[in-house]
This record gives sequence, C-alpha cells and structure tokens, in this order.
Amino acid sequence: MKSFCLLALAGVAAMGADVLLFSFFRGNGETGLYLAESRDGLTWTALNGDKPLVTPVVGESKLMRDPSIVRGPDGMFHMVWTTSWRGTTLGYASSRDLKTWSAQRTVACVAEAINCWAPEVFYDGASKEFVIVWASTVPGRFAETAGTGSGDYNHRLYATRTRDFVDFTPAKLFYEPGFQVIDGALFRRGGKYW
Repeated sequence: MKSFCLLALAGVAAMGADVLLFSFFRGNGETGLYLAESRDGLTWTALNGDKPLVTPVVGESKLMRDPSIVRGPDGMFHMVWTTSWRGTTLGYASSRDLKTWSAQRTVACVAEAINCWAPEVFYDGASKEFVIVWASTVPGRFAETAGTGSGDYNHRLYATRTRDFVDFTPAKLFYEPGFQVIDGALFRRGGKYW
C-alpha cells in the first residue's frame, strides 16, 4: 500500500470526532481507491469493508496509483492520481462525501513527457487556486542527469493551477534541484509553502 494523501477531517467518523484519512492503492493500482481512518495516526481501519471506493476507468492504462485528495473551501473533495506508467495524463474526480464520486476525467500533463507520476493536489488560499504537482520525464531536458536513474526516466516536478478543474494553466517546471526528483509535497508554515 502506498499513498501521499493524509487528510485531517472533522466529523467524518460515525461519532463526529476528528479523524485522519489515508488514501492508498493496492497492487499496481488496477483496483482503485482505498481509504483508511485513524484517530491517533498509529492505528488505521480500512473503510468500505477494505474494498475500493472508486475503480479507475480513464487514462492510458486505467490505473489509480498515488491518489491525492484535497478538500476545497466549499467542502468538495478533489482527487488526482497516476493513470499509467507511460502516458501524458493524470486522473481527476470529485466527491462531496468520499463515497460517491463524479465521473472520472483526465488532466493533460506535459505533452512531450513520457510519464506523469505521483501527483499531489493542494489548495492555495492566497490565489484561490488548486495546484497539482507531479513528476515527469521530458526527453532531452536535463541532459546532465540523463541515465542516472532507472531506464530512461529523468524526473523533475511540474505543476498546473486551476480554479475549477476544467480550465488549467499550461504546465510549468515547478522544481529542478539538479538531480532527479519525484513525490513532491507542499506544506504551509508561517505564511510560506515548503
């Protein structure tokens, strides 16, 4: 099991207490989204009878790997995920209750990339936009680190912004540390993102 999404939610548990919510996938991501809850961050209970809540139907390989969920200011949950090992799309769906999900759609990444992996979605309250960050390898970029990873992968982090998950800004390089990087995460502390 692997995930990058951990949400602190108020009132999700049956008794209305605050809980932590963990999103994850099993196997290669072919079965879909799983959720688990915890009251202490140490003991986790799988939800939905440990069965997937959503089955992937979009993307090049119809996988649902690396699900990342954020709650918007209107209370709606927005989820993005990796749809394929090789491809140029991410998956997207939304939910009001984490049980019933909207129709799935794809989000285009970098057109010339060979992959779009491990997306994370964040809400930037200052700009009132959602930010999606993911790792892609774009052939011909960052020649100085080509061949230092697995196969032809040479990841850097890219990002797009949206207010409505319909219109997106053009993907831009988000983080280039001079070496391959994947699985980016943002945290807000003291008015800054880290």
